[in-house]
Amino acid sequence: MTDIRVDIYGEIHTTADRNRVEWAIIDNHRKKPYDFLLCEELGPYEYHTAKAQDKALKEKMYSIGPMGLELAKKLGIPAIGIDDWSDATYAKDIKDKKGRAVNFSRSFYIREAKMVEKIKKYMAKGRCAVMLGDSHLRTTKTKELGGASLIWETFKDNPEVKFHRSPKREID
Repeated sequence: MTDIRVDIYGEIHTTADRNRVEWAIIDNHRKKPYDFLLCEELGPYEYHTAKAQDKALKEKMYSIGPMGLELAKKLGIPAIGIDDWSDATYAKDIKDKKGRAVNFSRSFYIREAKMVEKIKKYMAKGRCAVMLGDSHLRTTKTKELGGASLIWETFKDNPEVKFHRSPKREID
């Protein structure tokens, strides 16, 4: 049996679902400790020490909330951002007349490529828990997001990677 090196947890950005993921990560960390916590919500930034994590918390260097930084501190491991926050990433998203994005397949692809790159990098260094929005784990095509997730396509057949989808996911 192959050891799991990467657990990828999908959540739908609600407090309840994020709490579910936090407890799953804590539980799995107790059984076999993680070396890194990789988080969508930390953008491209990396916080390898408790001091750096404290500074990031103070400066609110996260998008959705502080949970990733707080959890990494609690577990005593680095918090690694895996997302791309550059304006260029989102510049060509298709918007409706009110300015709301209606097709963000391009930005999702760019972001997921960055996520895959970071997961591969840290997977080579140790055991990882990855926390991200569940739509980044979609297995089907949608008109808004494009094809199946690059993360899913890259790791679906890798026996060292385990997916933990949200029970409340909006997309298969």
